[in-house]
Amino acid sequence: MASKKRTTKRLTQDYDWSRIFIELSLRAIRRVHYDYGPWGVGRPWIMRKGETHRINTGRAIELADEPSVCAAITQEIIGSAAVAGRWIGANEKEEERYFQIEREWKYEAPERKGSKVDMFLRKYLREENSKKLIMVDKPSFIEAKRARVWTVRSFADSDMRPAGSDQVRQVHCDIKKLRDESRFRKSKGEPIHCHLLIWGLYDRETRLRQDHPLTFLGG
Repeated sequence: MASKKRTTKRLTQDYDWSRIFIELSLRAIRRVHYDYGPWGVGRPWIMRKGETHRINTGRAIELADEPSVCAAITQEIIGSAAVAGRWIGANEKEEERYFQIEREWKYEAPERKGSKVDMFLRKYLREENSKKLIMVDKPSFIEAKRARVWTVRSFADSDMRPAGSDQVRQVHCDIKKLRDESRFRKSKGEPIHCHLLIWGLYDRETRLRQDHPLTFLGG
């Protein structure tokens, strides 16, 4: 009987969980940016042949609300082969990994009763020589927020303007909710990771603008 030659062609290299999630999230956000371009919400698509590179410009992503971005990320993760399969690390140890993502998961902290987190991410490993999946420690609570809320005055003229100030206060509220949940779950012996996903555009030429990420986040 001929022996079977072992292959690693189907094994992904040793990337950590967070890098895969970030990469898939960026792909989803890029897709939302295209979908929310002015031509996708009412304006006819008119462009000269030499200007096709401009498809990636504009304020489109800032028109997308949080549920739309979270839905896109969820769909990207559910449909991606990168989140389910065999992995191999530097030590040549093989692992079978899986992601599970839920939307609008309830907070358990008493002071957050009734609140729901935007995304709840769990990670699993297949138990060696078994069909059983084991949840990896510390699932992730992820709150999503636009840096600014924009309104469209006129689709035809692409007249888009901020609807008030930046969402700094709202982000602070999300941080407080995540901290409350983190403390509560830690007290139960069920610690979690807490993350904020914030997106928006800023002017690179003016470092101290309010929309600069470092200014927005108080860095």
